[in-house]
Amino acid sequence: MQISVESWIIQDGNYPDFVVGSKNMFALEFWEPQRPLSKTTSTIKNMVHQQGPKYEVTGKVIVATEGILVLDFGILAYSDKVKLKTTITEGDFLTGTITLGIDYYLYQETLYRDEKMPAMKYEWQIESIFINRGKWRQSGRTLTRINDVFENINKTDAWNDDSGRANYHIDCKLLEQEPTK
Repeated sequence: MQISVESWIIQDGNYPDFVVGSKNMFALEFWEPQRPLSKTTSTIKNMVHQQGPKYEVTGKVIVATEGILVLDFGILAYSDKVKLKTTITEGDFLTGTITLGIDYYLYQETLYRDEKMPAMKYEWQIESIFINRGKWRQSGRTLTRINDVFENINKTDAWNDDSGRANYHIDCKLLEQEPTK
């Protein structure tokens, strides 16, 4: 499974730098890169890899509160970026394209305390790490990446890679264990 992690997540002290071969515990967050998730009549949980950390998923809504959505598409992931429709309720099934990333801190520091939230931290084996070496364009004070060029590396160096603003794609293997809080 390939997931995204931004260097600031590591810089904030939420995780150490990631190293190929290491085992790490973390929850997954997701966001919708293009279109919002939509309701579906399918009740089959599914996750199909598209490209990089993007997946086409069909998942069951486990938690639907104002500002938080937890989906089960064979693995649990949350989003605090989804705009929920009032018609979405727990037990509904949603489908669409998502991008998976490492929990930036919200689950491990806040959400896990909520009795409504399921256990979502899984143990992962880091199999490979890719850093985006694409070029940046500066417009005023804003930097925008203009292309994606990924290079295989052995470990992240969040403070120094790409001047501290690196984007990584991490290939990881879910180890056989139930999630924890």
